[in-house]
Amino acid sequence: MSFSKSYAKALVEIADMGPSPSQVLDQTQAELSGLAGVILKDRSISIALGSPATSRQEKVHLVKQIAEGLGLSVLTNQFLRLLAKKGRVADLAEIVEALDGVRLAAAGGIRGLVETADSLTDADIASLAQAFGKKLGKKVQFTVKNNPGLLAGVRVAIQGVTYDGSLRVQLEKIQARLAQGALRFLN
Repeated sequence: MSFSKSYAKALVEIADMGPSPSQVLDQTQAELSGLAGVILKDRSISIALGSPATSRQEKVHLVKQIAEGLGLSVLTNQFLRLLAKKGRVADLAEIVEALDGVRLAAAGGIRGLVETADSLTDADIASLAQAFGKKLGKKVQFTVKNNPGLLAGVRVAIQGVTYDGSLRVQLEKIQARLAQGALRFLN
Protein backbone atom coordinates (compact mmCIF):
# COMPACT_ATOMS: atom_id res chain seq x y z
CA MET A 1 0.00 0.00 0.00
CA SER A 2 1.35 3.43 -0.90
CA PHE A 3 1.99 6.02 1.79
CA SER A 4 -0.69 8.28 0.28
CA LYS A 5 -3.31 5.54 0.54
CA SER A 6 -2.27 4.88 4.16
CA TYR A 7 -2.81 8.52 5.06
CA ALA A 8 -6.12 8.56 3.19
CA LYS A 9 -7.37 5.45 5.01
CA ALA A 10 -6.32 6.90 8.36
CA LEU A 11 -8.23 10.10 7.61
CA VAL A 12 -11.36 8.10 6.70
CA GLU A 13 -11.07 6.07 9.92
CA ILE A 14 -10.78 9.22 12.03
CA ALA A 15 -13.76 10.83 10.31
CA ASP A 16 -15.78 7.63 10.82
CA MET A 17 -15.39 8.02 14.58
CA GLY A 18 -17.33 11.28 14.68
CA PRO A 19 -20.84 12.35 13.79
CA SER A 20 -21.75 12.68 10.09
CA PRO A 21 -18.59 11.07 8.70
CA SER A 22 -19.63 11.58 5.09
CA GLN A 23 -20.16 15.32 5.57
CA VAL A 24 -16.92 15.66 7.51
CA LEU A 25 -15.02 13.83 4.77
CA ASP A 26 -16.66 15.93 2.05
CA GLN A 27 -15.59 19.11 3.84
CA THR A 28 -12.10 17.82 4.64
CA GLN A 29 -11.54 16.55 1.11
CA ALA A 30 -12.68 19.87 -0.36
CA GLU A 31 -10.40 21.81 2.00
CA LEU A 32 -7.41 19.57 1.30
CA SER A 33 -8.03 19.72 -2.43
CA GLY A 34 -8.24 23.51 -2.33
CA LEU A 35 -5.07 23.72 -0.29
CA ALA A 36 -3.27 21.37 -2.66
CA GLY A 37 -4.20 23.76 -5.46
CA VAL A 38 -2.87 26.73 -3.49
CA ILE A 39 0.41 24.91 -2.83
CA LEU A 40 0.81 23.98 -6.50
CA LYS A 41 0.07 27.54 -7.67
CA ASP A 42 2.26 29.37 -5.14
CA ARG A 43 5.83 28.57 -6.02
CA SER A 44 7.31 29.96 -2.80
CA ILE A 45 4.99 27.86 -0.61
CA SER A 46 5.62 24.80 -2.75
CA ILE A 47 9.38 25.23 -2.50
CA ALA A 48 9.30 25.90 1.25
CA LEU A 49 7.17 22.83 1.98
CA GLY A 50 9.12 20.55 -0.34
CA SER A 51 12.61 21.70 0.52
CA PRO A 52 14.80 19.66 2.84
CA ALA A 53 16.35 22.99 3.90
CA THR A 54 13.08 23.97 5.58
CA SER A 55 12.93 22.40 9.05
CA ARG A 56 9.92 20.37 10.12
CA GLN A 57 9.12 23.04 12.73
CA GLU A 58 9.10 25.72 10.02
CA LYS A 59 6.86 23.57 7.83
CA VAL A 60 4.43 22.97 10.72
CA HIS A 61 4.38 26.71 11.44
CA LEU A 62 3.80 27.57 7.77
CA VAL A 63 0.99 25.02 7.47
CA LYS A 64 -0.58 26.34 10.68
CA GLN A 65 -0.53 29.90 9.31
CA ILE A 66 -2.05 28.81 5.99
CA ALA A 67 -4.77 26.72 7.69
CA GLU A 68 -5.70 29.55 10.06
CA GLY A 69 -5.70 32.06 7.21
CA LEU A 70 -8.05 29.89 5.17
CA GLY A 71 -10.27 29.05 8.16
CA LEU A 72 -9.90 25.30 7.72
CA SER A 73 -11.73 22.81 9.95
CA VAL A 74 -10.12 21.30 13.02
CA LEU A 75 -9.71 17.89 11.37
CA THR A 76 -8.10 19.37 8.26
CA ASN A 77 -5.83 21.55 10.40
CA GLN A 78 -4.70 18.60 12.53
CA PHE A 79 -4.19 16.40 9.47
CA LEU A 80 -2.05 19.07 7.81
CA ARG A 81 0.09 19.44 10.91
CA LEU A 82 0.62 15.68 10.94
CA LEU A 83 1.67 15.78 7.29
CA ALA A 84 4.05 18.64 8.06
CA LYS A 85 5.59 16.77 10.99
CA LYS A 86 6.04 13.67 8.81
CA GLY A 87 7.43 15.67 5.88
CA ARG A 88 4.52 14.80 3.58
CA VAL A 89 2.82 18.16 2.89
CA ALA A 90 4.47 18.34 -0.53
CA ASP A 91 2.60 15.09 -1.33
CA LEU A 92 -0.81 16.56 -0.48
CA ALA A 93 -2.20 16.34 -4.04
CA GLU A 94 -1.34 12.63 -4.18
CA ILE A 95 -2.94 12.06 -0.76
CA VAL A 96 -6.13 13.87 -1.87
CA GLU A 97 -6.29 11.65 -4.96
CA ALA A 98 -5.80 8.57 -2.78
CA LEU A 99 -8.55 9.81 -0.44
CA ASP A 100 -10.90 10.01 -3.39
CA GLY A 101 -10.02 6.43 -4.34
CA VAL A 102 -10.42 5.12 -0.78
CA ARG A 103 -13.83 6.75 -0.46
CA LEU A 104 -14.91 5.40 -3.83
CA ALA A 105 -13.78 1.86 -2.90
CA ALA A 106 -15.58 2.11 0.46
CA ALA A 107 -18.76 2.94 -1.44
CA GLY A 108 -18.28 -0.15 -3.62
CA GLY A 109 -16.99 1.78 -6.61
CA ILE A 110 -13.98 1.50 -8.86
CA ARG A 111 -11.79 3.92 -10.75
CA GLY A 112 -11.03 3.75 -14.44
CA LEU A 113 -9.08 5.71 -17.03
CA VAL A 114 -10.54 7.17 -20.20
CA GLU A 115 -8.09 8.23 -22.88
CA THR A 116 -9.44 10.34 -25.70
CA ALA A 117 -8.08 12.19 -28.69
CA ASP A 118 -10.59 15.01 -28.22
CA SER A 119 -12.04 16.59 -25.12
CA LEU A 120 -15.09 14.92 -23.61
CA THR A 121 -17.98 16.77 -22.02
CA ASP A 122 -19.05 16.01 -18.48
CA ALA A 123 -22.17 14.42 -19.97
CA ASP A 124 -20.01 12.11 -22.14
CA ILE A 125 -17.97 11.05 -19.11
CA ALA A 126 -21.12 10.50 -17.05
CA SER A 127 -22.59 8.40 -19.86
CA LEU A 128 -19.45 6.25 -20.05
CA ALA A 129 -19.42 5.86 -16.25
CA GLN A 130 -23.06 4.83 -16.26
CA ALA A 131 -22.56 2.30 -19.09
CA PHE A 132 -19.51 0.71 -17.48
CA GLY A 133 -21.18 0.83 -14.07
CA LYS A 134 -24.09 -1.15 -15.48
CA LYS A 135 -21.73 -3.62 -17.18
CA LEU A 136 -19.58 -4.16 -14.06
CA GLY A 137 -22.29 -3.80 -11.42
CA LYS A 138 -20.33 -1.10 -9.56
CA LYS A 139 -20.14 2.65 -9.42
CA VAL A 140 -17.42 3.79 -11.82
CA GLN A 141 -15.46 7.02 -11.64
CA PHE A 142 -13.15 7.98 -14.49
CA THR A 143 -9.97 9.94 -14.74
CA VAL A 144 -9.75 11.48 -18.19
CA LYS A 145 -6.49 11.81 -20.10
CA ASN A 146 -6.02 13.49 -23.46
CA ASN A 147 -4.07 11.31 -25.92
CA PRO A 148 -3.89 12.78 -29.46
CA GLY A 149 -2.14 9.60 -30.64
CA LEU A 150 -5.50 7.81 -30.63
CA LEU A 151 -6.57 9.99 -33.61
CA ALA A 152 -10.27 9.69 -32.62
CA GLY A 153 -12.46 7.64 -30.31
CA VAL A 154 -11.74 6.52 -26.76
CA ARG A 155 -9.78 3.89 -24.87
CA VAL A 156 -11.08 2.82 -21.46
CA ALA A 157 -8.96 0.94 -18.91
CA ILE A 158 -10.74 -0.43 -15.88
CA GLN A 159 -9.84 -3.27 -13.49
CA GLY A 160 -6.91 -4.30 -15.68
CA VAL A 161 -9.02 -4.62 -18.85
CA THR A 162 -8.69 -2.21 -21.77
CA TYR A 163 -11.60 -1.47 -24.09
CA ASP A 164 -10.16 0.22 -27.16
CA GLY A 165 -12.50 2.04 -29.49
CA SER A 166 -9.87 4.37 -30.91
CA LEU A 167 -9.49 5.10 -34.59
CA ARG A 168 -5.82 4.07 -34.41
CA VAL A 169 -6.73 0.51 -33.37
CA GLN A 170 -9.48 0.29 -35.97
CA LEU A 171 -7.01 1.34 -38.68
CA GLU A 172 -4.47 -1.22 -37.43
CA LYS A 173 -7.13 -3.95 -37.63
CA ILE A 174 -8.01 -2.94 -41.19
CA GLN A 175 -4.33 -2.93 -42.12
CA ALA A 176 -3.87 -6.43 -40.67
CA ARG A 177 -6.92 -7.74 -42.58
CA LEU A 178 -5.64 -6.22 -45.82
CA ALA A 179 -2.23 -7.78 -45.25
CA GLN A 180 -3.83 -11.21 -44.62
CA GLY A 181 -5.91 -10.84 -47.75
CA ALA A 182 -2.85 -9.89 -49.82
CA LEU A 183 -0.97 -12.95 -48.51
CA ARG A 184 -3.87 -15.24 -49.45
CA PHE A 185 -4.03 -13.66 -52.89
CA LEU A 186 -0.31 -14.23 -53.44
CA ASN A 187 -0.48 -17.86 -52.33
